[in-house]
Amino acid sequence: MRGWLSLGVLACGGAEDVAPERDVPVWPFEEAESVTPRNWRVGTLADDSNDVVRAAIEQGSLGWPSEGVDADGTTWRGDRAGEFGALGPHPGAFAWAVGRTTFSAGERLFGRASRALDLTVGRVAQPGYFYGDRNRLVPLPVREDESRVAVRGFGGREFEVEVWRTTAELWLNVEDVTPVDFVVGEADAQWIALPVLNLMPVALSGVTARVVDVEGSAFEPMEFEVGTLPGAAVTHVPVQLIPREAPTVEEQELMAMVQVSADGLSFKYERPVTFTARAEADGANRWRTFRSPVDGSVQSWGVRAPAQLDPDEGYARNFWLQGAGVGAAGQSGSYGAKDWAYVVAPTNRHPFGFDWEEWGRANALATLDHAMERFATDPTRVYLTGHSMGGHGTWHVGVTTPGRFATVAPSAGWESFYTYGNTPRPEGAFARARAHSDTRVYLENLARRGIYVIHGDADDNVPVSEGRRMVELSREVTENVEYHEEPGAGHWWDGDPAPGAACVDFPPMMEWIQDWTLDPTELDFSFRSPSPGYSATHSVVTLQSATDGGADVIIDAFRDGDTWSLTTNNARSLTIDGNALMAKGIANLTVDGEPIPLADGPIEVGPESGKRHDVHGPFAQVMRSPFCFVHAEADGPFAQYAGWLTSFWSNLASGSACSVTVDQVDDALRQSHNLIWVGVPESVVEPTVDVGWGDTLRVGSETYEGVMFVVFPANGRLNAAIVGTPGHEYDMFGINPISSRGGLPDVLVYRRDQGTQFSAIFDGDWALP
Repeated sequence: MRGWLSLGVLACGGAEDVAPERDVPVWPFEEAESVTPRNWRVGTLADDSNDVVRAAIEQGSLGWPSEGVDADGTTWRGDRAGEFGALGPHPGAFAWAVGRTTFSAGERLFGRASRALDLTVGRVAQPGYFYGDRNRLVPLPVREDESRVAVRGFGGREFEVEVWRTTAELWLNVEDVTPVDFVVGEADAQWIALPVLNLMPVALSGVTARVVDVEGSAFEPMEFEVGTLPGAAVTHVPVQLIPREAPTVEEQELMAMVQVSADGLSFKYERPVTFTARAEADGANRWRTFRSPVDGSVQSWGVRAPAQLDPDEGYARNFWLQGAGVGAAGQSGSYGAKDWAYVVAPTNRHPFGFDWEEWGRANALATLDHAMERFATDPTRVYLTGHSMGGHGTWHVGVTTPGRFATVAPSAGWESFYTYGNTPRPEGAFARARAHSDTRVYLENLARRGIYVIHGDADDNVPVSEGRRMVELSREVTENVEYHEEPGAGHWWDGDPAPGAACVDFPPMMEWIQDWTLDPTELDFSFRSPSPGYSATHSVVTLQSATDGGADVIIDAFRDGDTWSLTTNNARSLTIDGNALMAKGIANLTVDGEPIPLADGPIEVGPESGKRHDVHGPFAQVMRSPFCFVHAEADGPFAQYAGWLTSFWSNLASGSACSVTVDQVDDALRQSHNLIWVGVPESVVEPTVDVGWGDTLRVGSETYEGVMFVVFPANGRLNAAIVGTPGHEYDMFGINPISSRGGLPDVLVYRRDQGTQFSAIFDGDWALP
């Protein structure tokens, strides 16, 4: 089959290298027609834990509700959509709105539901967009004649619903292109991502994106094989833009005509994308992009260059994590230019994203790696800072990755979901899957780091008690803690005439952090990890697996002359960098009192079978490397669930996802991607752990009905299965594994009407505990 979406460009080049265009015409663009319903019924559930409206939608039994209380106890009242399809606000914890309309089977619709959870035409949900932006769009396939649109949202919030009709097979959402800056005098190539809505119900193969050679184009013609577009879903398609020549004046308009085609479509689809040239200047603040190693998507980041930049200087790196809703370049722009450092601000996969946990943390570390390659940086002077959500991210990324940063400096940061959001602490296997969220447990990892905390004592967003508590806890593990509490200050404050906002670019903090340096291969340390699958490497040691998958792993390291000694707790296997040890002058190595021969290259300690840090679990890890959904049918509940996850990944993670049917899986895909088998028979998947499925779900010797989520090793990669028993297929939609607050364990069995039936973390040998 065609080349898969990969971390590099599969086919690109100058004009002479562009492949012949497919022999189909370009769709004659026309604006979509608004078909947003005006008349609505809004329902408040009698029991928020029993969503009878959702069940009726999935069963196809929900009609046009009458006003008043229905037989299920749902209270319905009339409403009329306002500007931008606004409805509400509504009482209760959750509310449903049902709009009356008429659609015919096969019509091509797309829509948006802002400040909402789900949007459906027919039985199948597409994700809403929890936040207020109006540029996140999703396909709404019409599989049979329909007379209503339904949207689900939180009570107490106004949500907005808009629906459009088009004759197009694809819709290119040019309103949501990745932000990036092109600079006067520079002809640097930059990546963008274009959200592409597949309005067809089935996945498309042979997908190609192009930069087309048209009059007025400022960019070289290029071609990129994308592979597939998931059916009835939206995903971000990467496109590289190479200027024909460097922009010459500020505010110069730069246009690229981007085209997407696929096998079997009647048309090719293209839209112009425009950018404005920015002025060249020392200390400038700019948007940049890179390709993520997680999924090959294009991710944005902001950078404030040093004042009077010297390209040969090894600058420090002030690594700033954005607050909720703040664009990365907006965050880096909150600083004045430094003569000693770059200010780099990654994106949390999205302005709100994942609270800098899970994929947010992965993107932060990938951005740091990319930025250190892109600009000359001193690796011993990297400082981690952040505000609000980014303040929490500073604690979280700092304690789980202490080997990367000389200091952590959170501003208005919060400790955890459990203290700030009053989220109940998980139990059992869920507690281990989410152990990394509890930052206070891992503060001891900062014992040899500098900590500087800033908080306003009148903060009405993140209570000052969060900052005070973390300072108190930090002082229990190190004396290197500084705290500034600004009298009378709220969540965001300034007042200092110096460049930059004082609550983040605080001059005393900036002076203080410059005194700190980091030894990336330090040999005296104590390191606690919540899991080798999440926090694996410190200094010269990489944890591979734990003896007990339900507990932390701890390493204490001590150097005495030319001897280096490790003492471990719950470490089943690990890898030591022998070259780094010898470069440090180490001649003797002991682990738990046993001498280990020193050697060039990696030194393996413990069994090399079983779990490894990159093939480990829990479930979220399967989506932290390039992944692809595989479903048995072209359409149906399992393909629809894969599409729902793909659209959610696109909207919340600015992500790119692959989706194929079983017959499209080949050895190349098995080797390049983690496969997530959705509704595929056990005989095809052949799981390598003690589970099975068919008319029932089996875990060990026990059987269940419902849906199962499970990870397992295959072909040297981490794979997963999402399967369900007959009659429970739509229970899948009750579980969303793409969340920083909802991390799933290695195996979960769930029924929507009964909740969790079974959950577990496999041990180091992939055996059930």
